[in-house]
Amino acid sequence: MTTSLQGVRLFNLCVALTIALLSQVASAAGDWKFELLGPGGGGTFLTCSASAADPNFMLCACDMSGCYRSWDGGHTWTLIPWQNVISGSSETACQPYFHPTNANIAVWRNSITRDKGVTWQPMCQDKPAPWGPAINIHHIACSGEEQPAVYVGSDQGIWGSQGDLKSWKQLAKGPCGGIQVMADGAVFAAAGNVLYQWTALKTEPVAMETTGLPGAITALAAGMEGTNRVLHVVSAGGLFTSRDSGKMWKKTLDRPNMTQVVMARNQTQVAYAGDRMDVFVTKDSGATWSSTFHYGKNTTHTWVDREMYWGYYIQPRSLGCGQGDPRIATVTTQAELFITTDFGATWESRHGKEFGPMPDAPNSARLQGVGAETTACYDYVFDPNDPKRHYVAFGDIGLIRSIDAGSTWAWALKDKGCPWKNSCYDLSFDPFHKGRMFGAFSSFHEVMHWICCTTPNAAANKGGVCVSDDYGVTWRALSGLPLAPCTSVKVDLKHSTADALVLYATVWGHGVFQSTDSGVTWKEKPGVGRAGNMNALQLQIHPKTGDIYANTAANRNGSTFPVASGLWKSSDGGDTWAEITAGQNIKWMNAFAIDPLDPNNIFITGSDIPSSAQGGVYRTTDGGASWTRVLDGSKSPDGFLHGLFVEFNPYEPKVIYFGSTGGLWASPDGGTTWRLLEKIPFKICHRVRIDPANHDIMYVTTDGCGIIRCPTLRGNPGE
Repeated sequence: MTTSLQGVRLFNLCVALTIALLSQVASAAGDWKFELLGPGGGGTFLTCSASAADPNFMLCACDMSGCYRSWDGGHTWTLIPWQNVISGSSETACQPYFHPTNANIAVWRNSITRDKGVTWQPMCQDKPAPWGPAINIHHIACSGEEQPAVYVGSDQGIWGSQGDLKSWKQLAKGPCGGIQVMADGAVFAAAGNVLYQWTALKTEPVAMETTGLPGAITALAAGMEGTNRVLHVVSAGGLFTSRDSGKMWKKTLDRPNMTQVVMARNQTQVAYAGDRMDVFVTKDSGATWSSTFHYGKNTTHTWVDREMYWGYYIQPRSLGCGQGDPRIATVTTQAELFITTDFGATWESRHGKEFGPMPDAPNSARLQGVGAETTACYDYVFDPNDPKRHYVAFGDIGLIRSIDAGSTWAWALKDKGCPWKNSCYDLSFDPFHKGRMFGAFSSFHEVMHWICCTTPNAAANKGGVCVSDDYGVTWRALSGLPLAPCTSVKVDLKHSTADALVLYATVWGHGVFQSTDSGVTWKEKPGVGRAGNMNALQLQIHPKTGDIYANTAANRNGSTFPVASGLWKSSDGGDTWAEITAGQNIKWMNAFAIDPLDPNNIFITGSDIPSSAQGGVYRTTDGGASWTRVLDGSKSPDGFLHGLFVEFNPYEPKVIYFGSTGGLWASPDGGTTWRLLEKIPFKICHRVRIDPANHDIMYVTTDGCGIIRCPTLRGNPGE
């Protein structure tokens, strides 16, 4: 199939313009430049809405704690740095609420912005929040003054502040179902099965008559035009509408699983309501409703469903709107973001772009993110035989690949050859045959995190090693390993030949296995792990000595870790192993790193767990005879650390990186001192990879915002 020169030029121009725009948007907050790379989509979006004063200003969240802003109507997105109060908090299902006339002001979760989402300040200025640090904010709203009154709703009740954000008072008790502020200052708010009304904190909340409502109010929308007010609520059995400011109610949409309703506040005719499978619109104040979200018909049919065959469901509380423009609404499925600008007649995806098929795989779409990356990735890998071929290993979406150094991507597991498409933990390349690579795959994801560092259900969670002979376009599974999550696969470069590669693989729950015939057959190499914890996670072969190192991570049982992790070494091809962390009793050790120049210089990670503060980084300079903790949780903003990965900069071995749930850390002096890299905008970081073609560029893999590409940081003072 021949592509026209004009088409190639057009594609290259589109890519260049998009990358330039992304770079411009990414650096809008200052001189620090970073880009989020990825395919766009594939993770859960939540709570997207557009400003009442500027419909191009939008805010959106991810269930992995990331928060994003857009200044161009959702065409491109910028990650809000986690150091802002808003990012990293747990109120993922709280819709942003925009000031009715000032496009710079918005309130969201536990924060307020006065500069269009660039910076955020905590909602409570002088003292801890009265709703408590462990209480999730589900609803928030503000009035129209320049110093707006702010209202916060949680499962415990509703609070308000007149505008100074210092003095707060509780206005109602019970689970908040929504808060709406009208143009005249009137406030409607639901708590439990009671609907309240007050005026700009000048009057006490008054419980309203709710004749016709069958039970608790779980969602609320209100609009005002002139003196006319229309309210919609979700209650038991469906959606109910009031056209007399909330006195009398009538069921207008009989959907028992209704979860949400939204509307622009400056009008009364148009509202949107949704359940887990559909979105409905009314244009006549609730007199009639029509189904409007027809997945794959009047919506963009994106790669998430078209290639991964996930199907879709609409996330609870994921329906948003243009808070000043009734034509605009947003809806998020389990891995996609859609926007309508024509009352729901059509819906466009706004989580990424597609540029036709990949040149080497006509059935795979060529993808490019627009900054709204919401995925968890474990590694960024450069093909040693072709510098333009990059790969990223993920949870949930498995593996993506690029043929243009990360500018565009394709999902790498569309063919049916890999049975375990959920997660890819590791990749290794055949040094003798270009295009041949091995992957460690699993249907069980995030084994390095608390939620999954257990022994999985063997019947439901499988895995193994797959091989590709065409640069990752197609795959085939290798047999002979236990059907369990495969977490690492390595080629032994010293002992392999072109006809017989020596491979090692770690299998979660089973230990280490070796193949001496390119993966045709496998043999268990016992000695790594101990009874009660055989969760082998990472394997490395030292480039100078050829020694093999493998570790076990955690095996959590509830809140306890009964059997410790460990790190083992073999100098005879895995025939015998010696534990080099003997006596350390590290309960949760996810990763290790060995100095490429000095195999006696080794770093391991630890995590703080209940009754055992072991989080941080440990170091040995004598091959494991003694260990010293060189970084602990006392320096973390959270006061604790869960260690995820530790890595050497291969081009500057004195520089070591530590990825954790408390940010990305670096040591510029071989592990003596450590600094939190505050310029990295996402909090939960995995690995760091330095670009072999440009050592001043680094790639940071994260647990929730895809890949961060940015200038290389080394942990030096002032960075």
